[in-house]
Amino acid sequence: MGAVRCPDTSAKFYLEEVVDKRGNADPRNVGFTQTGLFNRLTTLLTSPMPSEILGSVLADFLDRCLIRSDDRTEADLTIDTSLITLQVTEVTTTFSEVISVELRSEFTVRAAATGRLTRRFIIDAAAEDSGLDTTQFASAVIEKAIVGATEDLAGRLESCGAEVVR
Repeated sequence: MGAVRCPDTSAKFYLEEVVDKRGNADPRNVGFTQTGLFNRLTTLLTSPMPSEILGSVLADFLDRCLIRSDDRTEADLTIDTSLITLQVTEVTTTFSEVISVELRSEFTVRAAATGRLTRRFIIDAAAEDSGLDTTQFASAVIEKAIVGATEDLAGRLESCGAEVVR
């Protein structure tokens, strides 16, 4: 993951499991790419699941910033995350291809001790790349979008942590 600034907070966050609310019949499906000589549409599947990818990146971010608690009882705040959209689209232009990712996640932050709602917000992020054949860039572009969302999340967590009194 790229270098994302850490939130200026001493609050500890417990990360709940990320819930995939995209409604896809196959939860591994993140969109379509164009393959072959005639640019036939092919389903793009991820492994691990998109919700697991997002959860892993968020956990790594909180760990790197030293604000993650592995124990809910020791946390100040909990974070519920819902994956609303993760859509990969590949388009062929005259001389190249463009692969783009749209990401939308909903975050609900609650006081760990009481369950009281502290904040709820939606973060949108997007990323794209272009080249002669962009299918192989899909995972890198997905990661770039998640890093963009994490940058936004850092600022939001500062405002949540400001309410925590130790």
